[in-house]
Amino acid sequence: MSEVNGKYGPRPGHIPGVPINLGGNDFVLAPLTLAMAREIERRGEALRANAEATQDDHIAFGQWIVLQSLQRNYPDITAEELAPLLDSANIEEAQAAIAGTSGLRRVKPGELTPGG
Repeated sequence: MSEVNGKYGPRPGHIPGVPINLGGNDFVLAPLTLAMAREIERRGEALRANAEATQDDHIAFGQWIVLQSLQRNYPDITAEELAPLLDSANIEEAQAAIAGTSGLRRVKPGELTPGG
C-alpha cells in the first residue's frame, strides 16, 4: 500500500473499466485519474501546438495514454511490453474506450480532451 494514498488508495487489479484484448491478452482499461486527465490535456495541447509534430509523435502519445490507463490495474506493465500488443485497430478501440470511461472526447488520433 502506498504511503501517499494511505489505506484508501487505488487498488491495482480492482479498478473497474472496459475489457479489451490486446495481442491476445485480456486487460481492463481503467478510467484515468483526474491528474492523468490534466496531464493528457497538457501534453495534447503541446502536441497540437507543435507544427513539427509527426504522425509518430501522435502514435507515441496514443500509446502513452493507453499505458496510463493500463497501469492503474497492471502497475508493472511497461511501454516496451505494451508496444507489440498494440496495432492500428486496437489502439483506436483502446483510446475510444478510455475516452468513454474517463468522460473525455477524442480530438485527433492519439489525443483526448475533457468534454463529451
